Amino acid sequence: MPHSQKQPRHRQVRSRSALSVLIICAGTSSAASQEMKPPQETTTTAPVLIQSDASSGPNSATILTGEHAGGQLANGGGLGFLGNLSANDAPFSLKSFTARLSEEQQARSVSDVLINDASVNTVFPRNSYRDVFTIRGFAYSNYDMYFNGMPGMAPKQRTVPQNFERIELLKGPSTFLNGMALNGAIGGTVNAVPKRAEHTPTRNLSLGYTSTAQPSIHLDLGQRFGAEEQFGVRTNLTFRKGELPVDDQEEELGSFTLGLDYDGERVRLASDISYQRAEYDSQDWVFGLANGAAVPDAPDGTTNLSQDWANFESKDTSVTLTGEFDITDHITSYAKLGYAETKTDGIIAFPTNLDGSGNFTVAANSFPSGGRHRYGETGVRTQFETGPISHNLVVAGSIWAMDLRSGFKSLGITGNSNLYAPSSISAASASAPLTVADLPVTARHRFSSLNAADTLGMFDDRLLVTVGARGQRMKSRNYASTTGNKTTSYNKTELSPALGVVWKATPDLSIYANRVEALQQGPTASRGTANAGETFAPSISTQVETGLKLERENWGGSISLFEITQPTGITDPVTNIYAVDGEQRNRGAEINLHGRVFDGLRVLGSLSIMDAELKNTSGGTNDGNDPVGIPKWRAVVGADWQTPFVQDLSLSGRVIHTGSQFADAANTQKLDDWTRLDLGASYTVNRGDRQPVILRANIENVLGLDYWSSASTGRISGLSRGAPRTFLLTASMNF
Repeated sequence: MPHSQKQPRHRQVRSRSALSVLIICAGTSSAASQEMKPPQETTTTAPVLIQSDASSGPNSATILTGEHAGGQLANGGGLGFLGNLSANDAPFSLKSFTARLSEEQQARSVSDVLINDASVNTVFPRNSYRDVFTIRGFAYSNYDMYFNGMPGMAPKQRTVPQNFERIELLKGPSTFLNGMALNGAIGGTVNAVPKRAEHTPTRNLSLGYTSTAQPSIHLDLGQRFGAEEQFGVRTNLTFRKGELPVDDQEEELGSFTLGLDYDGERVRLASDISYQRAEYDSQDWVFGLANGAAVPDAPDGTTNLSQDWANFESKDTSVTLTGEFDITDHITSYAKLGYAETKTDGIIAFPTNLDGSGNFTVAANSFPSGGRHRYGETGVRTQFETGPISHNLVVAGSIWAMDLRSGFKSLGITGNSNLYAPSSISAASASAPLTVADLPVTARHRFSSLNAADTLGMFDDRLLVTVGARGQRMKSRNYASTTGNKTTSYNKTELSPALGVVWKATPDLSIYANRVEALQQGPTASRGTANAGETFAPSISTQVETGLKLERENWGGSISLFEITQPTGITDPVTNIYAVDGEQRNRGAEINLHGRVFDGLRVLGSLSIMDAELKNTSGGTNDGNDPVGIPKWRAVVGADWQTPFVQDLSLSGRVIHTGSQFADAANTQKLDDWTRLDLGASYTVNRGDRQPVILRANIENVLGLDYWSSASTGRISGLSRGAPRTFLLTASMNF
């Protein structure tokens, strides 16, 4: 059938492209047969065209999977160089949040999206300038986020979800799939998938308001051109400025993305350009708890505990190019390139020595950071058969080069304050802050890899076995920020093997298992420790996981069991020396549920149960103790109800519960558990022949709970307070 006469397929040309290693005929047919009915709820964004009858050949690895019923999750996502595949075909735990969920919940950052999963816990204050969280109990920061499958291309402090079609959460170590993470993240990987022009033009405007007084605007424009609509343009612009819910805190953020693509019969090309600038005044920070001190009651969430001279500014720019070429119907080659620059300057009102009465010490520090990232990857995907066994084979190579700058300077300002009666500390005697422009290159990293994988399909592709490995070389050199002299270096090569198995017991039920490894750059002692800046040798972590996934017509769910072991770093509370001390072993179970319970009611819920333990610590001092900041269990349950008594009115609610957690490795300092309630409503204003307007109102932390949300150790070490009651309003319309 000629291209102009068939239903056009929306292809997401993803930079990590990959093998359709696990998308084989049976799996694709199953996914197509289970394609969800479009949600009944009204939305202002044109629906994404999804794969319904596309080929399962090697060129299908860049086609977005469909959505689950309810539209909040996608039915699959990307697995690094293996490409896109349905959740039931993946031998890993994968969750992909849609743009619709971001719109409905009025998410302002990627962390606002990820907290819908119980395996993710935020460990940095919401009202600050950056996102840091844990996945399966291990730290993850925005530095390790992927942009369309490419490392180093996403904004380094905070990412705006409105710019993206999907926010993908892959749980567990991903060295085999994605390569080594810069900051050693092993609990999971987050990937932001940019929007592409759809076959229905996009013209959407959203006006918003966040308490206390922060207006915002978001413009989303897209269209396809050409006789066969082979050319596409999509742009997103976001701007917000004003006061945050915490007294005297302000934020100004502007972001711009431009996505260009060409979708031909045998050639697909795409380019993404992005720019983001953000400024924050009097931003929150984590509180360092004094050795042996009792954990004080959490302060009022709206009280400003920072200082008026504290501020931060960050700028991020990136350009990426991707391309695919179908050599034959069974062989596809791909390539991708990316370049990014980042810069962050500012002053922190650094709070330490927090005691049980709420007293703490404040110091003014600046530690700017920035750098350049260059990434390139190329590979070949192919399909063939050997007798009764089908093969999906991919071979690829990549290189990631980084020239980074970071430094630290005390500005000579110190003083005392209190959580419940904060003091203003004069900055009259402050020395000039250190900036990125003042710094030489302080680290040069070169990560190169060669990777291959083959997925073998047996018994009519009901059994899928993926075997592969990534050979990776790490070359790192670190330099003093004052003199530029080399301080440490290493050159190491490691092989990271992987094994994944999927058994399709029925068309709806899959049982999976995997064994993977994570290759991590050694940790660096954080600012404030006696050996600050010391970098340790690379280490290897291992995960073993099994579980099952069920996908019915209107609902689905999964159960996962896993164990991850990692060499761990701890700051000694007596000597203040940071060292790799023993091993952290996280065992856990995760339960997920999503979809429509019945017409008009959508649910999205998850439960994480964790048994984490420290082992082989120095002298056995902390053996058997819980690691810092890992609650025994965490639950997130959300629901959306389209009311039968008021047409076009929907009501929503979400409950987040986080269990108690320890703030020190000795397990003498403990944070209470907490439960947060969020509520929301949306109403569609129909205007006859004109486009409707959707009004949304959300309240986060409805009850105004004051709480410590989490504890953390390592590079980010201390207590993080939860966000106060926050009001969110938006009006959205197509034009």
